[in-house]
Amino acid sequence: MNTQTVWRVGAAFTMAFLLAGVALVSVKADSDAAPAYVQSGTAVGSADQIQVRDFNQVGAKRAVLQGWGFDRNTPNQTTDVRIVDNLGTVVDTFTTTNVRMDVQAVYPEAPAHNGFQWVIPSRYYDGGSYAFEVWVQLGNELNTFQLVDTIWMEPMDLGVVGAFDAVTEDATVAGWAIDLDGSYLAEQRLPVLIYIDGEFVTTLNTDWSRLDVAQAYGQYSIGPEHGFHEQIQIPERFRNNGWHVIEAFTVEVSESKLVQLPGVHWRYIDTDGHLSTSVDTGAGSQDVQNELDTIQF
Repeated sequence: MNTQTVWRVGAAFTMAFLLAGVALVSVKADSDAAPAYVQSGTAVGSADQIQVRDFNQVGAKRAVLQGWGFDRNTPNQTTDVRIVDNLGTVVDTFTTTNVRMDVQAVYPEAPAHNGFQWVIPSRYYDGGSYAFEVWVQLGNELNTFQLVDTIWMEPMDLGVVGAFDAVTEDATVAGWAIDLDGSYLAEQRLPVLIYIDGEFVTTLNTDWSRLDVAQAYGQYSIGPEHGFHEQIQIPERFRNNGWHVIEAFTVEVSESKLVQLPGVHWRYIDTDGHLSTSVDTGAGSQDVQNELDTIQF
């Protein structure tokens, strides 16, 4: 990679986690000086592996890049590491914080804290293939980084899970949604967009308690508030004694795209805005109230 392929960014930042006694990396701001990138020098390092871990309350699953690096010209001095993706984008800059005794066994001059564990941002969990370059700062040269290794990440996309469970006679809609690629799932509240005949009608939020969902995804400690359950207003243009299709969509925040929730509901809407439940080809039920009774609100 030459200097033209690396884009300069301002202060980069990320969150430092403490999980199972392992400290993840913290971030340093870039210098005001323009960075320089070199292919060879006195730095050594490695991108050892990318592990996928369960992060429980922090998130569902996260890919963690593990590695190490330091400048042999400045022994016993912790080092700044910069991560650049295969698109040439500077993703993060941080200081090594983890102890790697295996590295010190090979390099006695290495600083005690020469390792890092870096959580790959969720924007890379879109099913695509990405490579990450590890650049180590040369200690005696301000804002100069040397490439020490490159590693590819396996495609990863947990995506949105959920369902559009039911529509009742009084136009109450119910369902649930979670973006498993998001962070802090217990606090996650997704928007839900309701459409009738392909036209947007209203937006709800997943702030309704769903004990069944919390139990089903209990390994992630997501909490119960991922459901929606609200009566909507039927616009006049649909109150025509006719059949209409009602659908629900949510936003996959990690990829900024709309995702349709499973469950398409056909309803007969009269001139007063009441919905007939005698036929339901979407849910496959003859009685939507019975369908609602099976959901633990």
